[in-house]
Amino acid sequence: MFPYPGGDRVSLTWRSHVPLALAIPDGTSPRLAEAGLKTADRVVTVSHGYAWELKASEGGWGLHGIIKDNDWKLRDIVNGVDNKDWNQNKGVDLIAEAIPWLTSQNVQLVMLGSGRPDLANMLRQFESQQHDKIRGWVGFSVKMAHRITAGWDILLMPSRFEPCGLNQLYAMNYGTVPVVHAVGGLRDTVQPFDPFSESGLGWTFESADSGKLSHALGNCLLTYREYKKSWEGLQRRGMALDLSWDNAALQYEEALLAAKYQW
Repeated sequence: MFPYPGGDRVSLTWRSHVPLALAIPDGTSPRLAEAGLKTADRVVTVSHGYAWELKASEGGWGLHGIIKDNDWKLRDIVNGVDNKDWNQNKGVDLIAEAIPWLTSQNVQLVMLGSGRPDLANMLRQFESQQHDKIRGWVGFSVKMAHRITAGWDILLMPSRFEPCGLNQLYAMNYGTVPVVHAVGGLRDTVQPFDPFSESGLGWTFESADSGKLSHALGNCLLTYREYKKSWEGLQRRGMALDLSWDNAALQYEEALLAAKYQW
């Protein structure tokens, strides 16, 4: 309901100004996500991999059909890093399964985060059992996150779901080499290391499995210990990337102009 210049009040139902196909069967409210997808000129996702996943039933959450129909509108733009602030792991259950193998590899593991009480207790338990090899910081501190990201050698990011991901960008910006589950934006931003061409940025594994994680991390540790020049190359390539918001902002500007002028 809203005032009309003539003095009368005009009442509009959703059916009055939303296409019938966008209304829930009872006609009282629209399916906003579906309406947005159908009426938008452009739709931006935070990675190419996530755009691909949205078109599958597993990732589209019931909207995969309409997303596929509007595929031409999609534009994928990876998030940027705030270089004034940045010049944090998920899939903790996979790390938990790999703990026996990890602690046999002469490495130290640092985990920082907060969330589910059972996972927080698990971090504390790991630290108490392997105090010389594992640190579990329950909570969040920006200052500590900076120190950990800058100080460690490897970022382990076994996320089960990650539309874009920022931690791998922060890590590469600091010269920390990522080992990630090849899902969503992690697949797009971490090109696998190729020892023959000395290219790539880190290691990936294709399924959320602790064995696959251990295999990828094992190759990473081998390179770190035995092939120092290759390791330095990985660090330098990661640090040389333009991961700033300046680059991402230009892409957003292009997408918005294309939407405005229907390019």
